[in-house]
Amino acid sequence: MQLIVFHYHLLPGGVTDVILHSIQAVTAHRSDISSVRLVCGREENTEIVIAGLDEIGVPVELDILRQLDYTPTAEPAEVALERAGALESILLKRYATDDALWWVHNFHVGKNPAFTLALCRIAGTVAVPGTEAAPRMLLHIHDFPECARYENLAYLTRITGESPYPAGPGVRYAVINARDLALMRGTEIPDDYVHLLVNPLPPSPNAVSARPERSTLVSAFAQFAADNGQSFDPDGPLLLYPIRTIRRKNVLEMALLARLADSANLIVTLPGVSDAERPYSDLIAEAFASGAARGVWGIGRREHEYGLTYQDMAHGADAIVSSSVQEGFGLLFVNALRWRVPLFARNLSILDGVSSIFENYPAHFYPDVQVPMKSPSISSLRAYLRMRYTERLDELDGFLPTTARDRLNHQLETILNAPSIDYAYLPPDLQYPYLRDLADPAFASEISTMNQESIDALMAVQSHNCPDITAEVERIFGFGAFAGRFDSIVRSYDESGAPPPTASRRRRYETAQRTLVEGFADLEHLRLLFAPMGHDHG
Repeated sequence: MQLIVFHYHLLPGGVTDVILHSIQAVTAHRSDISSVRLVCGREENTEIVIAGLDEIGVPVELDILRQLDYTPTAEPAEVALERAGALESILLKRYATDDALWWVHNFHVGKNPAFTLALCRIAGTVAVPGTEAAPRMLLHIHDFPECARYENLAYLTRITGESPYPAGPGVRYAVINARDLALMRGTEIPDDYVHLLVNPLPPSPNAVSARPERSTLVSAFAQFAADNGQSFDPDGPLLLYPIRTIRRKNVLEMALLARLADSANLIVTLPGVSDAERPYSDLIAEAFASGAARGVWGIGRREHEYGLTYQDMAHGADAIVSSSVQEGFGLLFVNALRWRVPLFARNLSILDGVSSIFENYPAHFYPDVQVPMKSPSISSLRAYLRMRYTERLDELDGFLPTTARDRLNHQLETILNAPSIDYAYLPPDLQYPYLRDLADPAFASEISTMNQESIDALMAVQSHNCPDITAEVERIFGFGAFAGRFDSIVRSYDESGAPPPTASRRRRYETAQRTLVEGFADLEHLRLLFAPMGHDHG
């Protein structure tokens, strides 16, 4: 079997890591893979990925196909359609063989709809030369355009013209968590064509290291804070949030909890770097510089200047924390288990399929953080939020079925009519004043009372010793587990038999996209936290 792996790029990031680790996993556990070919749209970072595959034992080749790179959402339809036709010819000529498996990552995320359209055409209408079958495709979905990526969805729909879910008998779909599996199996796509492929976790020979001396950590963090104008309490707990500072990580929420939990120090490692995320990252930097957020921000990739390693920070923290409101897999949660450090995190629906692994571990998942509808510096929150959320929903009217819009309107009114609100429903430029207002003792006490259970859990979880559950982590998330799931997908091509006559004539699953748009239509995916920053709230 030839593995032909497609993605728009191989830049550093989550999907690239999954591509690298998944190839390592399947080649380590299957003897029938004759070669691997990576196909992407740009050269940056490809040499790092190829180097990571040096020892997999099969030939690896790289194709730079410029037509796969991201394209602008304003691309004219006629240009995209012309590119789709050209791509269809190129893909068939270069990669359609009877022993190939096309493993396509994020095929329809809306970054290059011409590529999506070419795949749909090939899957639904074209056979591999010399055979009666279309190419085998594994369409591996990490991110759905239907999940609040509405600009991408508009671009995709404008080019593909209909639901971008090909219905060919050689097509299989893979998703990365139980939530997405349930949503996909709620569409017209046959259940046995949709598979759960949890991200593979690479072996970590140094998963458990000696805990560094606390005095070493405290001294280094205190010096970094002093050098960068930040407020660090040498006697406070160390809460490590090892992430890049982007909006969905909801950093100010954990900063608020840390302020209320015995003056704990929040250690956030990396700034945001993209144009979209830089304003948010700058706001978090300001919060730490002003003292509204306590601890250390931005030490990631500079820790060696202060005599630390990343492993020192990971194993020396009192707890790993996360206030993220959107994750595809939750690698940080699993890493806490491997590092044998307590975990305190906001609960997410993606945990539904794997929550049992945390049952006998010092981990606490809090539901939300409630705050009053006004603060010492904000007096008209309810009216402002109604205006902003209504504007956001109005922008989506072209995508949302009437039933979904009605449900969202009802959700919004329920949230706004309550005496308090989930902090993560506020935009960042309102979250920050709430954090500053903790300087008012009465206000801080009011929020503490609302969230006492979570604050108590944060303070308690730090004191626990952590069991070694490395074997269980490996069983669920290791390379062997991933290869087993991949094997079941490969077998399904041979076991499914001939498709029913109606299915063999279908080119697309026509209602799948609409079903998914409605399934993802929830205010938790439309939080103002995700909106572009810069609105003036008065």
